[in-house]
Amino acid sequence: MKATLSMQNGVAVYALRGDFDFLVREAFLREMSDRAEKGQTRIVLNLRRVTYMTSSAIGALIAADKLLRGAGGRLVLSQLSAPARASLKLVGLLNHLSVCTDDAGAAALCV
Repeated sequence: MKATLSMQNGVAVYALRGDFDFLVREAFLREMSDRAEKGQTRIVLNLRRVTYMTSSAIGALIAADKLLRGAGGRLVLSQLSAPARASLKLVGLLNHLSVCTDDAGAAALCV
């Protein structure tokens, strides 16, 4: 998986691309933890180009959401790809994680 970072109104927006699986889980969680330690606790994950998502990735999203909320922030998902949407729907998380159709709306939810 590759990630591109941009900022929108003080919110970190990560555009993820490729497979989100156990091979990148630890690096993803380390990045979220590093951001939280630096006080950057408002994060958007754009999943438009995620081609595959495993249960390890879903666990990482839940852990990141808990970490950021515990630090007074928020994790919002945007532009879910069909595979990402299907994986999150399968485990019933579409109603538990914040999801937006675009990055601007997702960033606004973080503020």
